[in-house]
Amino acid sequence: MKFLATISIVFISITSATAQPAPSWRQVIPAAASVRGNQGADWRTDIVIHNPSSDSVTVTLELLGPSPSGPTGVVLPDSLGPGQTLVLDDVVASLFPDRSVGALVVTTHDASGNRVPSVVTSRTWTQGSGPAGTYGQGIPAIVWEEDWSMTGLERVLTPLESSEAFRTNIGLVNLSTMVRGVFAIDILDAAGETLATHWLELPGQGWIQLNNLPDFLGLQGSDMTATVRLVNWHSDSPWAPPGFNPAPEWITYGSMVDNRTNDPTYIEALPE
Repeated sequence: MKFLATISIVFISITSATAQPAPSWRQVIPAAASVRGNQGADWRTDIVIHNPSSDSVTVTLELLGPSPSGPTGVVLPDSLGPGQTLVLDDVVASLFPDRSVGALVVTTHDASGNRVPSVVTSRTWTQGSGPAGTYGQGIPAIVWEEDWSMTGLERVLTPLESSEAFRTNIGLVNLSTMVRGVFAIDILDAAGETLATHWLELPGQGWIQLNNLPDFLGLQGSDMTATVRLVNWHSDSPWAPPGFNPAPEWITYGSMVDNRTNDPTYIEALPE
């Protein structure tokens, strides 16, 4: 496994999100990768974990990948001391060499197992051509402080574009352990009219990214919006009592990518 040195200097966030990351004991990075993509892209994800507390913490990372691969987890061998910052370069390849994509769940605890907040940021990037350097997007970690705090029936992604210049990917993460969700993704034009709908089923702890979804649905244009709806769900647990059918916890996100340079722009979901 490849780690960069732990450092004790002032923390500098690598995310491009305007909001400052919030400390939490459990956070979700909706998309992480170490994989070749379209138009010659070679995506990889770097993450930064900062411990702002006065206690040393143990860091655990879990990758929720495409079903039916299921989740896999890694506990980092060294604790992160008070005020220290850890950079994990190409985290999927370094910690999950048999995987290539998924969502990362990062948790931090002290030596007694108590929850301790940390700050997590990420950048997913690809190498530009020639001397262009790299192109990337900061993907902010989403705070998942309490169970059942990520439910809801609808979320919105905008703007979307499908053209010679840009492509748009849409991703979904089902955070629940054994609750299967059925989702509908409505693509709307600028006037709010539905152009097409894509349906999918996602098992518990499943992740999926639908690359260039508007183009797949035969749509071209800009200023489109995706409304992602949870329309049905059921428990896959054989031990669930009769009538117990909680809605799954889930995340959606988008990424609009420049077809000429592979420069991506992260699209954060708006609440219903």
